[in-house]
Amino acid sequence: MEVESFEDEGITKLLNDEFVSIKVDREERPNIDKVILRKVKEACEIKKEMLVKNGTFAIERLSEALSTSSDSGKLTNGVSDEALRLC
Repeated sequence: MEVESFEDEGITKLLNDEFVSIKVDREERPNIDKVILRKVKEACEIKKEMLVKNGTFAIERLSEALSTSSDSGKLTNGVSDEALRLC
């Protein structure tokens, strides 16, 4: 791998401990590069879906909590409505 990949000792240790680093020459092996890029894109889409799902869940729970707090009189009028609007 290029020297700059190993300038940070923490990254070097992580790569050496957990991975087998392989350098692929994109010009000589475009077929391998294409597969790698497709897999990275798929992984990013899966992570994006997970983040959206978890974010939606968190917003729903916060909305419920604000609604409950507002109903109990612990929040001033309009605070929960404004918070829900912003969510």
